[in-house]
Amino acid sequence: MVATTFIAAMAFQAGTNPPGGVWQDDNSPNYEAGKSIMATKSPSLFISFMSGVTVCFACSAMQFIVLLGKSSEKSWSVSKSFIYFTMGSGISAIVVAYWSAIKALTPEAQMSHVIVMLKTTLVLSVVVLPISMYIEKKRLASR
Repeated sequence: MVATTFIAAMAFQAGTNPPGGVWQDDNSPNYEAGKSIMATKSPSLFISFMSGVTVCFACSAMQFIVLLGKSSEKSWSVSKSFIYFTMGSGISAIVVAYWSAIKALTPEAQMSHVIVMLKTTLVLSVVVLPISMYIEKKRLASR
């Protein structure tokens, strides 16, 4: 759980503070203040970097959910349900914050690529997570 937390924090930090920083002023028609310098100077590297960081962040979020689900098999209680609900809400909120930060940092010219990458990662996460949880439950049931 500690490693998963560290990886998620690193991915969030890297995604919201891209290499090279952000433009500080609007003195040029080629860039806009608050947008990523890397995205303006090297668009393909920016897309590759953001893809890697986003996949890393999504995998960490899925690991949280899987690890949290493993402890729920023993017994059910209202307090455990509350903990799971708040953890799920927290993960959802940080995903929304990540999505918003990425959209704010990305120049309009690269936005379509970034949105496709974010949506693809989200869809894959929604598909892979239930499958992996099902396989894990089947494995545990066969013991």
